Amino acid sequence: MTRTRFPGLFLLAAGIASAQTVDFQREIRPLLSDNCFQCHGPDAGARMAGLRLDLKEAVFADRKGGAVVAPGKPAQSLLFQRISATDEARRMPPAYSHKSLTAPQIAKLKTWIEAGAPWKEHWAYKAPVLSPAPPVKNAAWPRNICAAVSMAKRPNSTPPRRRACTRTIRHCCSDSNPRQSYHQS
Repeated sequence: MTRTRFPGLFLLAAGIASAQTVDFQREIRPLLSDNCFQCHGPDAGARMAGLRLDLKEAVFADRKGGAVVAPGKPAQSLLFQRISATDEARRMPPAYSHKSLTAPQIAKLKTWIEAGAPWKEHWAYKAPVLSPAPPVKNAAWPRNICAAVSMAKRPNSTPPRRRACTRTIRHCCSDSNPRQSYHQS
């Protein structure tokens, strides 16, 4: 077994690489949700200043004072100006909300804006996309996606002689044990 001479160096390099990228869904949306959505979220009755931070169009829209978020320009982003304000009256979230952002959270938002403020919708709000069938030796052989997957796993197989029954298709397309009984459930 070989040992690495500088194991801490790899951890440091991994930490630096991860510090450069900020995942919107994991790191930024929860910050906004916990600290901002109460006043700037989906509830029209509680919304203040007509600002929504839960919609991409609203976050990147221009307002009177400038852009809420100016991708790549934290100093010009109204969001960053308000969360990092030294004046208590201008700082967001306000004191009466009993919420506050820590210095690392503000730095994370700044890093996100510097990186171009990439916005990624939650997977649940995206329409499902059908994956293409895997390539097979003869495209005329498979009659459905399950047959294509089965044939792609066995590239040297011969073409099917007859149409498989539903039970066989379920068996071939599942990752279950081949010895498992069909009647167990």
